[in-house]
Amino acid sequence: MAEINGYMRFMGDNLQELEKFEYALGDIKGSMKLAMESIKSRTLNRLLELDKEYQIRLQEQRLAYNVYEQTEFSEEQREVIDMLIARNEEANFDKSVNEYMAGMIDAYSILKLFGLTNE
Repeated sequence: MAEINGYMRFMGDNLQELEKFEYALGDIKGSMKLAMESIKSRTLNRLLELDKEYQIRLQEQRLAYNVYEQTEFSEEQREVIDMLIARNEEANFDKSVNEYMAGMIDAYSILKLFGLTNE
């Protein structure tokens, strides 16, 4: 937890400064994404398991994918659809990680505001 506290402090204090160094931002952001994804997975997976609406939507998604798999498409059509699905999943992954990072930064800022951090 101390490592995450350090990451959050660093990101919160330096996020605007990091924008000036775009060449480093990509590497830092990539590392942060991996760290946040690892942390998020533990908590998020449990929440999603307990979310009945999410489970219903997930089942509907699986059914839709089965229909897609059984539908006759030309090779070109299937490539376009597969590319669309892949890009959608990649964008959703990046958005999810950034949403989680924003929540962590906001939570840290709130804790800092009330003097509840170890600074």
